[in-house]
Amino acid sequence: MERRPPVKISILEKDESEVSHCWKYCQIFSYIMVIISGIATSLAMANVQGIFHHECLLYADLAISTSPENNWTIIITPHAASRWGSSSHCDFTQYCPVASVIFAGIWATIFVMCGRGGASSRNLPQPWRIIPPAILFNFIFLVLSCVSVALTVGGFASFCASVTPQINVSSCEDLIGFSWERYVGASNFYDDVLLAQTGAYFVLTGWMFGFVILIIRVITHADFRVIGPDRKASAEIGTPTPTAASRTTRRSQTVSISSSSSSPGGATTSRDMSSSPPKREDRPLLLLNNNNNNVHTPKGLPPV
Repeated sequence: MERRPPVKISILEKDESEVSHCWKYCQIFSYIMVIISGIATSLAMANVQGIFHHECLLYADLAISTSPENNWTIIITPHAASRWGSSSHCDFTQYCPVASVIFAGIWATIFVMCGRGGASSRNLPQPWRIIPPAILFNFIFLVLSCVSVALTVGGFASFCASVTPQINVSSCEDLIGFSWERYVGASNFYDDVLLAQTGAYFVLTGWMFGFVILIIRVITHADFRVIGPDRKASAEIGTPTPTAASRTTRRSQTVSISSSSSSPGGATTSRDMSSSPPKREDRPLLLLNNNNNNVHTPKGLPPV
């Protein structure tokens, strides 16, 4: 079987002006989304734990009852099966958004300081070099955010599923307005629960959006121009089409040579130049063959 010759492909950096602003602005937007939602999630989780004296509601299984004589106050009755949730679960769901806020702020600052891509003249000459570490960090926090969402949503759902049947309500939202014995301010704890769940989803969405944008940027080689053996293939990836002006070369000066005999029997021949030879700077442009990159000198001129 005959072996095919290798295909030569050249990868060149694009100029910064050829890279779209959308790559940079979309990435910064994803980090801003993470920062805002991460702060909201962390504060909401801290409020829930503060209301219940730093006890964790995630996956808690409490035996409760209501007292009609005391304005339908919810009382947590001592029971052997009653248990609070693990403090490690609540700590993770509270401080994972904090870490997301810190690293999202760092990466947003880096993308703001650097150019939008390609070969830049700003702080970092090659802004595309920050893409690989950005992909790594986005992937790590994407996984951590998935775990945080699972613990936050699943933990509160488990708590509500164990509590609501005991007081004949359909959801935790119906607990709004109930007073809790020994827990002042717990009547509106579900507002913080809802905020924590929503914020966790937005943190996850922000990291996922940023990660997808980076992957698409790599796949579409937005910072590079790929030049292959086929010009059509290179044109499809964004190689600028040459204009009519760039396809035309300057015309060389024509030199007319006239031959005349000084005498009928003489062998002397004189040549009159209608114009002087072109100067060095006025020589015609060299023609480059795009197929094999050979250099051709226009006919009638000495090689350069």
